[in-house]
Amino acid sequence: MDAMPFQERVQGNERSDCTGYSRADIHMHTNMGDGTASPARVIEEATRKRLQVIAITDHDHVEGAKRVSELIAQQGSTLHVITGVEVSTREGHLLGLFVKKAPRALRSVEASIEAIKEQGGLVIIPHPLGRLVPSLSRAKIDSLLNKGFPIDGIEIYNPSPANASMRSTVRLANAQWRLAEMGGSDAHFWQHIGAAYTLFPGSSPD
Repeated sequence: MDAMPFQERVQGNERSDCTGYSRADIHMHTNMGDGTASPARVIEEATRKRLQVIAITDHDHVEGAKRVSELIAQQGSTLHVITGVEVSTREGHLLGLFVKKAPRALRSVEASIEAIKEQGGLVIIPHPLGRLVPSLSRAKIDSLLNKGFPIDGIEIYNPSPANASMRSTVRLANAQWRLAEMGGSDAHFWQHIGAAYTLFPGSSPD
């Protein structure tokens, strides 16, 4: 899935030129992790919000993602699910998408990136420079990129108030980093699913 321009539903923004594009919320949690929505409720709300792709990114395990995938297969839904994980590294959180298993928690960011890449996954930096949740600092991101570690994208749009306050700073920094800009709701409650999403061409994350 190639990242494309994103919008935030919470602000009521809609692109007028999105024909041929689909919506992917690449960051959300279930009640099999620290979220409150059941896998069934996640599917219901994602469908209601007209999302085509979701990534389930519970902290440090993929069981919630697997359960959502099982339910979608049983229902015959057209919703696509990416198996993801929000990895707790020693320096902050890291998203891994298209993974088969969760990397071990509380290792270095570098080791976590390598563990995701060994599975053929994508590495996304969530809520960068965040102040209220464990997040990678600007110095750490600079260091990773200078050392050539593969980072596939950065979450510019995360609708929580704490992250919204850093958005301009992150976008300015990303003018130098030149990472693919992505949006994800980071939903821990069903009401927040689809509050931010990434637009991409086509209908499948493959």
